[in-house]
Amino acid sequence: PQHFADAAIHFRFALPRPGNDTPIWPTLKSTGSTAWPKGDKALHLPVYTARAQRGAEIDVDVFQHAGGLASDWVRDAVPGERVALVGPGGGGILQEDTMVLAGDETAYPAISRILDHLPETTHGKVVLLTHDGAQDYPIKLPSKMMIDWVAPRQFVETTEAAVATFSGCYAWIAAENAHFKRFRASSVLNDLPKAKRHLASYWNREAVPS
Repeated sequence: PQHFADAAIHFRFALPRPGNDTPIWPTLKSTGSTAWPKGDKALHLPVYTARAQRGAEIDVDVFQHAGGLASDWVRDAVPGERVALVGPGGGGILQEDTMVLAGDETAYPAISRILDHLPETTHGKVVLLTHDGAQDYPIKLPSKMMIDWVAPRQFVETTEAAVATFSGCYAWIAAENAHFKRFRASSVLNDLPKAKRHLASYWNREAVPS
């Protein structure tokens, strides 16, 4: 956990898949590379954000949604249950003068982690999609940034409007795969230089295991 600093805020859970009651955990080969279990012992490796850290403990927020193997595991987990973490890795905290950050519940932790470390001089907008209308996730905004909580049908248009309003902004967007595809096709987003946009699909509504 001491490695979960602002330079690397993401990690992977390594979770046994449903029905795997005798998991095989990854080991190190003699070459130093990782030997991963395969076949019916293959592990599920979803990416998550270390929302906060206190010494040897890290906080992780998990959005409950149908078909989410990680969210199903969290729902049924009991204290002391064994789980593996891989990382940390991925991008660190962004430092931009003008930003538009947008995402659904799966992206709230990453957005919040970014916002916690932005200087007060950063301006722009945060657009948070809420599936059930709740607006209770703790968000700390720089004084010059605004926030919109929106329903799914408003998400893309509201985000595009924010990007168009804050000229030259860095756009950080992560959400469900259907919204991700719409953003990838968005002329507003494609007008931004590649170095000024980050688009990610965090989950797939259709990925419900049989």
